[in-house]
Amino acid sequence: MNGMSQLSAAACGPLVGFAVSDPSNQPVGTLCSIWGHAGTGRVQFVGVRALATAGRGHLVPAEGVSVDAVKRLVRLPYPGGLVHDGPAYAVCAELSLEREREIYLHYDLQVTFGPRLSSLHHGG
Repeated sequence: MNGMSQLSAAACGPLVGFAVSDPSNQPVGTLCSIWGHAGTGRVQFVGVRALATAGRGHLVPAEGVSVDAVKRLVRLPYPGGLVHDGPAYAVCAELSLEREREIYLHYDLQVTFGPRLSSLHHGG
């Protein structure tokens, strides 16, 4: 499996539609969008259409997210319940600094800021 945060957002477009699981291999949903960092082009957040919340999209930091292209699977480093309780989003929206902070704090990660982010690839 490859670490998603080390990949360019442009290269990750074909991953939209992959199944998403948590660390214990429990299904969480489907990868529905990739959010790239405007400065580096690397994946900063992934959008997950969650199974348990009627298909709402949730943003998850890309750090620690891995991809198995053969199995068409994206594995999150967070339990599904944390994702389902996480910040929801509009697929094509630009993220404000306040929104970024909300996402990082939800996942108990250090808040970092850079150029504004926007969804580069998304599925329907």
